[in-house]
Amino acid sequence: MHAQSQTIQRSTILAALLSLSVAALLWIGGYHEQGFFAATWAPAIASLGAYILVSRRREEQDQHLNPLLAGADEDARAILSKRSTIC
Repeated sequence: MHAQSQTIQRSTILAALLSLSVAALLWIGGYHEQGFFAATWAPAIASLGAYILVSRRREEQDQHLNPLLAGADEDARAILSKRSTIC
């Protein structure tokens, strides 16, 4: 699941950068007043914004889960140590 998530992230950032480069080429070529420029610029900005938001949320979730998982490991060790003393 994690590898699939990384593939989606890479695809999103690649699509956004490709769209930005096409928009830049259209701007340099003098087509910035036509609809082609907006058709490539707007999705690129939206994709980059979504990528940044998702990345930040994922980092926040990881920060919140790490202490919980660490606590779970300590609880599991305590349970295992109690079992070993009982047997």
